[in-house]
Amino acid sequence: MVQIAIPYQGIVSGQTVIDWFKEKKGESLPVPIDEFIAISEECGVNWLGLFCMALVETGYFKSHIFASKKNMFGLGAVDSDPLGGAASFQTYSSAILAGAQHLAVYAGVSSFKKKPHYDFVLQRTAKLRDWGYFGILKDFNDLGGVDSRGRVKWASNPEHGKIVERLYFEIEAYAEEVTEAPPVLENPPSKDSELMENVIKLLRTIQPVLAKIHPWLGWFILILYSVLDIFF
Repeated sequence: MVQIAIPYQGIVSGQTVIDWFKEKKGESLPVPIDEFIAISEECGVNWLGLFCMALVETGYFKSHIFASKKNMFGLGAVDSDPLGGAASFQTYSSAILAGAQHLAVYAGVSSFKKKPHYDFVLQRTAKLRDWGYFGILKDFNDLGGVDSRGRVKWASNPEHGKIVERLYFEIEAYAEEVTEAPPVLENPPSKDSELMENVIKLLRTIQPVLAKIHPWLGWFILILYSVLDIFF
């Protein structure tokens, strides 16, 4: 399981995510991944997990809520009226910040415990904190379903967090694959050594023929390529 309130420290970079998305979906990533990273770190949450949440919530940025309202996290949406209740954002940056703040409250990031209401993009986020939702989540795996008091967590679907974490590990596996270093030869052959090896092969080929025509020349070539073989 992946903890929410620990900044990402793995090998996945913003460019890795851009490449992964392009390879998986055959199109460019429509949101600014650098802002996911910067805003998440500012809010004290794992940026890769937040990005994976956006993928799941928007169906890889194809949902109507995303297209019409730039809402990446289902903020304000309810099962009975997802589009009507969803918050609307003017920019991707504000949408990402709202999502990161919301997640930070749910995960119990200490800097959000007494954060003033006016510092939140959505007042709903501050209200949920005040209603007792602060710190009810620890892992991305735990985003779905209800808590011990019967309150819906981030999403009503109990599998929601598991889907998010599967994407998280898929991207990490992709990063490991593309960054795997090629094997390094301990003593890579130089061009000079390759050339000498070809010369020795040629001398070995012509030596028997020349030995039949001029025995002394055959002996000379035999001695020559034997000496070359020793030193090269």
